[in-house]
Amino acid sequence: MPGIYFHSLFGSRGWPEGVKELGYPRAINRQKLRRVDLERELADPASRRARVFRQLAHLLRVRAGQEAFHPFGRQRILFLDSGVFAVLRTAPDGRQRALCLHNVTPRERTVRLSLSQVDAASGEAWRDLLADRPLVPADPFTLSLAPYQTRWLGLPSGR
Repeated sequence: MPGIYFHSLFGSRGWPEGVKELGYPRAINRQKLRRVDLERELADPASRRARVFRQLAHLLRVRAGQEAFHPFGRQRILFLDSGVFAVLRTAPDGRQRALCLHNVTPRERTVRLSLSQVDAASGEAWRDLLADRPLVPADPFTLSLAPYQTRWLGLPSGR
């Protein structure tokens, strides 16, 4: 189950004034928001809070619809690139899988993946879960990730 801090959900930044005002370091992330101000910012689609909330809500909706993200599902870490954190998730019943790729650097990264690394056959249809579109990877499969980009790929159940 994902645990998300309230301030993370809305893109809050640190609150150094709170540390000075309250006198303890953890006050940096304890700012009290006024509901009316938060609602106003969320109503503006260009605001940081609205953009962060919209993207996190999208990730949570996609995640909820994928059995591969079940808390009791299996996961395997793949070593594809030093700047990419890659996790292969499998649903408890084995019928659904998701390859999660996270660029953890400020630079574009390109990963090269052989289908055998994820136990997939050539020609099998994959799905870009976040963009909601099909992919048909070649072997090897090359995929670019923008700085700090996350991509979730739905894979066939495997052999």
